[in-house]
Amino acid sequence: MNDIIDEGLRENDYVERELKHHISDRTVQGYNRIMNMYIKFNKEKYPDFDPLLRTKDTPCHIAAYIYHKCDFKEQRDDAGALLGCEGRKFSTAMGIRAAISKYYDNHYDCGTQRYHCISPEENIWEGNPVLSKKVTQYMSSLRKRKAQSGEAPESVRALLPSDMEKLYVRCNGRGKRGARQYCVYLWSYLCLLRSDEALKIDAHHIEFPLHEEQCVVLRLEFRKTHQDGGIQPFHLHRNDRQPYLCPVRAFLRWVDARRADPESDAHNFGPFFVKVDDYGRVDH
Repeated sequence: MNDIIDEGLRENDYVERELKHHISDRTVQGYNRIMNMYIKFNKEKYPDFDPLLRTKDTPCHIAAYIYHKCDFKEQRDDAGALLGCEGRKFSTAMGIRAAISKYYDNHYDCGTQRYHCISPEENIWEGNPVLSKKVTQYMSSLRKRKAQSGEAPESVRALLPSDMEKLYVRCNGRGKRGARQYCVYLWSYLCLLRSDEALKIDAHHIEFPLHEEQCVVLRLEFRKTHQDGGIQPFHLHRNDRQPYLCPVRAFLRWVDARRADPESDAHNFGPFFVKVDDYGRVDH
């Protein structure tokens, strides 16, 4: 971690606090990266900028950084010069807001506390500056303007069974790689898994009673939404009416593809969705 972040945020302390809040290391790294850039951006404008100080200007600093990263590239100043906005998506703005909010929550335990002034004479404020009226109003304005410009949230369109049928047809002619891909796609679709969660599935997470072949039981030990455990098993039942949505068929097809590799002998342990190279060889 570079000197910029160290001035306001010690990485080891931050990681320890985040672990207490059950946030993954990957999320911590993302938050650190965002805070790095936020502090650097403001220090270039205000050399004496201290992220730990909460003042009446803190919401302006936050809104200005989000504006710089996410507002439209066409934004100009009064003289007509471009302001250098990067035009990133609204989802990026939400990620920035979440990282900065968590930063202040970690240092002041302010959570969702309203940002307010407790000493106007000394310019002392309490609460989470991300929840200030200025930041909230700007985020609302940005969201509406992004929507009006035609930008839709990345998750706004759900996959339909017809989409899965098209994926099934596409993957069906791609041999071992296609078998692997469609099983990942279908299980993610049916269990609402993130792609990284599906790819972390291990052979011992899967129960398949060969005597009935009607159901695959998936017992996960990890999920972003259940980082403390307590994940209920997924019972993936056979679907003869819609074969392209049948998790049992997808499972058996991938298992058969792995067994077809003469060098593959790791079927009952290790990662289930092992890689397949361009020549159709299964990774071991």
